[in-house]
Amino acid sequence: MDAVQGPRWTLREWILSMQILMGAALLPLAFLDYSGYFWIIRASLLAHALAASLQDAAIDSFAISTVDPAGRGSLNGWMQTGYLTGRAVFGGTILVVSGYFAGPGSVLLLCGALWTIALLVALFVRPVKRITSGTDLRTTFRSYREHLLSASKSKRVWIGLLFAAVSGAAFEGVGAVGGPFLVDRGLSESEVGWFFSLPAVGGMILGSLAGGFSADRFGTAGTVRTAILFVAANTILIALMEGSSTVFPNSWMIGAFFSLYVGIGFFTASTYAMFMNLTDPALGATQFSAYMGATNGCEAWAGFLTGRLSGAWGFPVAFAAVAVISTLTVMLVPALHRSGPENHTPPEPGPGSP
Repeated sequence: MDAVQGPRWTLREWILSMQILMGAALLPLAFLDYSGYFWIIRASLLAHALAASLQDAAIDSFAISTVDPAGRGSLNGWMQTGYLTGRAVFGGTILVVSGYFAGPGSVLLLCGALWTIALLVALFVRPVKRITSGTDLRTTFRSYREHLLSASKSKRVWIGLLFAAVSGAAFEGVGAVGGPFLVDRGLSESEVGWFFSLPAVGGMILGSLAGGFSADRFGTAGTVRTAILFVAANTILIALMEGSSTVFPNSWMIGAFFSLYVGIGFFTASTYAMFMNLTDPALGATQFSAYMGATNGCEAWAGFLTGRLSGAWGFPVAFAAVAVISTLTVMLVPALHRSGPENHTPPEPGPGSP
C-alpha cells in the first residue's frame, strides 16, 4: 500500500475502494444458500476480511500523514470510541434487525451502511499527497524500499515491536479467561455477557478518551508508563482478591474488572499514539501495521500462557505472572522516546508547553 500510490491513487482511494469492496464481498451472504454454496460464502468472507484489513491500514496511514503528533493521542481516543461504539451498535443491531427483516434484509442493511460511509469519504475526504517525492510507481517503490531498509536497521523500531508484543500481557491474559473466571465465581452467563457488552465497553471508551487527552497534554512517555502500571496494578488486585482467604463479593470483583477495562482503554489510546509517533510517515501502513500485528501476537501468547498457568496453578498465579511481565516493559519506554536521528517526530513538549 505504501509503495502503490501516486497523484491519482492516494490513501483516500485506498480507503474508498476497500470500503466499497467490504460491502460487495458481503452480498453473496444475502442471496446464497449457506449449505449449498459454502465455498462461495467462505471466499466472500475472506475477501471481506482482506478488504477490511487493508482499509484499516490505509486509515492508520492517513492519520499518521495528516494529524499533527501533538493531537494523535486524542485522535486515537476518538478512533477507539468510534470502533467500540460501532462494534456494539452494529453487532447488536444486526441481530435485532434480522428478526424483523426476512431473507437478505439484514445483510443488505449492513452493505448499505458500508457504502454510505464510502460516499462520505468520497464527498468529504481530500486526497493526501505522498510524503516522498516520487511521481511514478517505479520511483515510489524505490523510495519505499529505501525507507523500509532504514526502518529495518533502526533499534527503536525493533524495541517498539518488542514492546508491542509484550506490554499488553496483563490485560490480554485476563481478557482471554475473564468470562470463565467470572462464571466460576458464581455469576450467571447472562450477567457476564451484560458486563462485557456494556460496562466493559463503556469503561474502555472512558479510558480511551482520558488516555488520548493525557498523551497530548503530558506526552506519551509518561502516559504509557502510567497506563502499564495502572493495568498491572488492577490485574494484581484481581489476583489478590481471588487468592485471598477473605471472600470478596462479586460486586467488588466486577468493580475491579471495570477499573481494569478503563485502564485498557487508557493504555490502548496512549500506546497507539506512541506507535504513530515512532512510525516513518512514508511507511505509515507497513510499519504501524507491524506494531498492530505484534499486539495481536501478544494477545495470542498471553491468552495461551494465562490459560495454561490458571489450569496448573490457579487464576491468582496466572494473573500475577502476566502482570509482572507487563510491568517489566516500563523499562523499554525511555528507549522509545529518546531524541535522535531515528525519530520521525520532534521531541514531545513537557507539561504546560504550547
